Amino acid sequence: MPIFAIGHGSPAAAGLLIAALSVGGIAGATVYGSVRWRIAPAGRLLFLFAAMTFWLGLTIAAESLLVIGVLLLLAGVSLNPALATFSLLIDEHIPCAAAEAFGWLSTAIAGGTGAASALAAVVAHRHDAGAALAVAAIAGAAATAVAALAFRAAR
Repeated sequence: MPIFAIGHGSPAAAGLLIAALSVGGIAGATVYGSVRWRIAPAGRLLFLFAAMTFWLGLTIAAESLLVIGVLLLLAGVSLNPALATFSLLIDEHIPCAAAEAFGWLSTAIAGGTGAASALAAVVAHRHDAGAALAVAAIAGAAATAVAALAFRAAR
């Protein structure tokens, strides 16, 4: 986001873009937590990843701070519910070792986020912000594919 904001002549807007993702996440979590779901967690996770990937994919072509801010807000709506759904799936499938499983989940999220951020930064410095956003969309697509395989295996 800093590279996108700088490229659009407004470095301070980077914080607002990151905040848009966070606000979307808070809104998504609020709605997610208030719904009585009929869809199993594995199906929800697949849908949430697909939705997030869709919005992230659109950010690649964003040409203004306002447009990318709205797209990040919409991508964020799926982010926190997806994290909550991970926790539900761990609780459902690994109850006897939940503490260890949650530790591994936290490690995987932190490691994946750090690695993807580093890769996106390298790509952005060599190309542009759109290329870095493509990294995020590809990561979302990979997560969606893994969730689809897991959903299929669980059925």
